[in-house]
Amino acid sequence: MNRDEVRFITLAHYNHLAGTDYQSVTQLVYAPPTFEKEVKLRAKLGVTPYDISIILVVEKIPSNKIEIICQSKTYSDVKEVLITL
Repeated sequence: MNRDEVRFITLAHYNHLAGTDYQSVTQLVYAPPTFEKEVKLRAKLGVTPYDISIILVVEKIPSNKIEIICQSKTYSDVKEVLITL
């Protein structure tokens, strides 16, 4: 994995950027921000809206080597325009 594909930020930094007051990462998981707020946060981190890079929010940035196992799916977005003949 290219290191540019994953970004680690602490929960404190997340709260600062997003203007939230999550007490734990678990709380963030079970009460996530709206999609619009997430897109704004990603923009503050320099991630474009169409970038699928992972942002991991952690209590503490890991200092040792870790392995990330991530399963994700992407779906193509198709816009169809129907016309009446």
